[in-house]
Amino acid sequence: MNSSAIISQNMNKNEVLSLYDRLIINLMALFCVAPVNYYIGPINYPSILALTIVIVFFACKGNLRVKRLKGNNPLFWIFIIVHVIQISFTDTILMAASYFASYFLVSYVAIHFLNKENRIFKLIDCLIRLGLILGIIGIAESISGGYLIQSSLLSSEDGIRYGFLRCATTFGHPIEFGIFQAIIALLTFYRMSTVYSKRQKNRLVLSYIIVVISCFLSVSRLAICFFIAGQIVFTLKLGLNKLIKYLLLIALSITVVVALLDIVGIDFLHSLFSDLITSIGDIFQGGDSGTSSNDTIGFGNRFDLYSWVINDVGDRWLFGKGAEAEFAYKMYDWFTKTSIEVQYLNLYYQFGIVGLVTLILSYLSNIKILLKCKRYALPNESKFTLISTLMIIFILYYISLFGVQETDTLRLYCILISLEISYVNIFRKGSISCNDGQISI
Repeated sequence: MNSSAIISQNMNKNEVLSLYDRLIINLMALFCVAPVNYYIGPINYPSILALTIVIVFFACKGNLRVKRLKGNNPLFWIFIIVHVIQISFTDTILMAASYFASYFLVSYVAIHFLNKENRIFKLIDCLIRLGLILGIIGIAESISGGYLIQSSLLSSEDGIRYGFLRCATTFGHPIEFGIFQAIIALLTFYRMSTVYSKRQKNRLVLSYIIVVISCFLSVSRLAICFFIAGQIVFTLKLGLNKLIKYLLLIALSITVVVALLDIVGIDFLHSLFSDLITSIGDIFQGGDSGTSSNDTIGFGNRFDLYSWVINDVGDRWLFGKGAEAEFAYKMYDWFTKTSIEVQYLNLYYQFGIVGLVTLILSYLSNIKILLKCKRYALPNESKFTLISTLMIIFILYYISLFGVQETDTLRLYCILISLEISYVNIFRKGSISCNDGQISI
């Protein structure tokens, strides 16, 4: 029996998920979106969900035997362990334990749980449903002008941009929410190519539209560029006819939206694209041109930020200033900058060269694995495979971290890494060949 038949047979097994399967899948999806700033006692919601996932997994598994994590992107695990050790010495033990449970243990559980194709697809579908729900909430936030979930933490007045409230839902910042929705939109587009039921496809199309709208309503230029870049790559793979059809549909949609906004007196798209062009120009100029259509918006002088952070770290460049260190640079008498909007720079500030190098090596290792496995495809995957989809998402994600500090999206990233490793392991068990030989990772 050939390898495709083996995989196809496996896909037909255990199609009906057990209560245990559904519970773990829903907990993992909720873990990705739980608000980090809400607590039960000293533990925040994501950490509580992480512990619940681990307890349910080992309790239902029936034994506590730990399997060896051989070949599963070792640099990913090394980065997490190094990070935990550094947090242990520079922050509280509780914080280190929370980080270990949330990223190491949950990833471990996810890899061993997602050992069947239907579990992988059900988790992706669950994430898409959550994206849909959060998309509806996000749209409601923008229309109502008030935050529905984190009203006590986020300021509605400060969140206005181009006449809209920047929706955030359960996320700590609209940028994080926008990037999350951009990733979910690309996963939804991938799933549309893997389902055969017209009813399922129509549901996915509806979810896609709502998720994309909410991504744009986060009014994050970074998230919007993330989505557009990913969608362009996907669309190019569809062929010329579908590309033209898709571009015409987009043009029609933009025309309708512009007309509706013009009727109510909101010059949203002109201001948005004007600021996108201005921001790109600022990157090459190394500063803020000050020509944004909204005076409250500024890309910021990111090149100066590098020198400020490096000078502040000083001779503590090897291990950084610690997890509890807070950046503060007095730009003007009336303003002190306290945020580092570049994740790589922020990691260097807190954990030094050691933390930064382990992170970058884990990213490079992940891309290398994806390239080695680029020919892996399940029978129901045609134009897009999960590997090619994750390749696009991860590359864009790594680039986006030059413009945002990673917080909430790290949980989704770890779950996607787990999906990737599980997908590769399924092919290993089926003896799938790749690159004219057996895969060795």
